[in-house]
Amino acid sequence: TKKISLFGYFTGNEKNQADALSLINDCDTDEEKRNYLRSLISPPDQLVAEYYGEKLRRQQDLEIRNKLSKRRRLVPSTKPISSSFADIPDEGQLLQLNASVLPEWRDLELHESVLFPKSHIIFRKEMRDIVCQLKNGPCNYNLEVPTSFTKVLQGPGGSGKTTTLTVAGYFAKKSGCIVLPIQGNYFTDGTKWLNHIVQGFLIQWLGAVGKDALQKIPCRVTDYENLYELAIIGATNSVVSIEVFECFIQELQSVNDVPVIFLIDQCNALLLPHLCRLKEEDEPIQIRPEHNRICNIFKNWNTFQVQCGAALFAFSSTFHSSQTVDDGNLMLI
Repeated sequence: TKKISLFGYFTGNEKNQADALSLINDCDTDEEKRNYLRSLISPPDQLVAEYYGEKLRRQQDLEIRNKLSKRRRLVPSTKPISSSFADIPDEGQLLQLNASVLPEWRDLELHESVLFPKSHIIFRKEMRDIVCQLKNGPCNYNLEVPTSFTKVLQGPGGSGKTTTLTVAGYFAKKSGCIVLPIQGNYFTDGTKWLNHIVQGFLIQWLGAVGKDALQKIPCRVTDYENLYELAIIGATNSVVSIEVFECFIQELQSVNDVPVIFLIDQCNALLLPHLCRLKEEDEPIQIRPEHNRICNIFKNWNTFQVQCGAALFAFSSTFHSSQTVDDGNLMLI
C-alpha cells in the first residue's frame, strides 16, 4: 500500500510496537478502539491528532461538569424554595436561597452555585446595591419628607432578579418596613377567574405581611378599623375581592408613618393584556383601558409614590408562559 502505516513505522522497534498496541487499553469503548486501529493504518499527522484532540476535549468537558456539580452542592439547601414569591423567608430560611448571582456577599454566608459569564457582573452589582439600600431602610426614612425611589431591574432569564427581590424583601421586613410582594403573573387572566385570583393574592399578603403589622395601620379612607380587617374581607369573600383590593391600595396611599415597599416580580406579565402575545415589532407596553381591572388599579405609579412616599421596587422579568414579552418592551416609569 502507498499509505504511510503507523504500525509499519513502529515495526523497526519491538518496544515502540508494543507501546503503540498498548494504547488500545486507553480506549473506553469499542468504537474508540476501532477508531484507534484505523489510525494505525492511516497518515499519522492528521487522524491521530484528531483522535487525541477529541479525547482531550471530552476529558476537559467532564472535568468542567464535575466542578460545576461540586460547586452547586455548596448551596446549603434542605428543601426546595417555595415557588410563591409572596413567601418571604424568615431569618432561618434565608440561607436556603440559591444565591447564584450573589457570590460576594460573604456576610450572608451565601455561596456561588452557578458559574455565570462575565456579562452578568453588572446585574450582580446592581442587585447588591438595591438590597443594601434596604438594610437600614427605616433609619433613613424621614416622616416629614418621605422619599420615593423606584428600581427596575432588567436582565436575561436566570440572572437572579427574583432571587434578589426575595432577599430585598427579607431585609426590608426585618428592618420594620411593610413589605407587599406582588406576583404579576397572578393577574394575567383578567376575566372569568380574576376574583378568585385576587382572593388568593390577598390571602398570601396576609401571610407574608403578618396580622400584627397590618393591624397597626388604621384605615383612613374607608370605614374599616385597620388594613388587616379590610384585607381579611377580600380574602374570605371572592365576590368582593377586587373591590376590597382597590380599597386596600387607596388606604396604602394614605400611609405616611412607615415605609411601604412594593416588590413586584414578573411586572411584564402584570402589564400584559389578556391573551396578548407581543412580538419584537409591537409597540412598547402601556397600560390601556382594555387591560384587566388590576392593571388599572396600578396604572398611576408615579402618582402613588408622590402621595404616600412608598418605596416601589418594580423588577422587570421575562414572563415564562405562552404569553411572552422581552424586557426591552417595558414602559413602567
